[in-house]
Amino acid sequence: MPPKRYSFTTSASSTSKSRVVDFDYLISINRSQGNECQASRTQFEFIARKLREPLPTFGLPLVPPDPDVALDLQATLERVYVEGSYMLRIPYEQPCLPSLSTGDKHWAQERWTAYRAAHGELFQ
Repeated sequence: MPPKRYSFTTSASSTSKSRVVDFDYLISINRSQGNECQASRTQFEFIARKLREPLPTFGLPLVPPDPDVALDLQATLERVYVEGSYMLRIPYEQPCLPSLSTGDKHWAQERWTAYRAAHGELFQ
């Protein structure tokens, strides 16, 4: 399966355009450029991730002059997953949309099988 291609309309310098990478997920962080909550929000950071990579910890912007707060996105997602019982809500036996590559399908199935084995009490 060929890599996924996405098209985004942005304004970027020629140096940043040369750093385009293949990704499955794109995390967008939007920063305010003023002291007001309604200030212009034209400053963005992007973090590209492949499916098998853990989600990052990054500085979550607050309203200036408050400093960023570290957000461990992987730990946050894992906690929401457990507390929201998503393992019981998501039909993992059905194909993903959009579909995964053969390698990613195999990897995801291995992860799901291991999770079910480790938490058998949830699936009785």
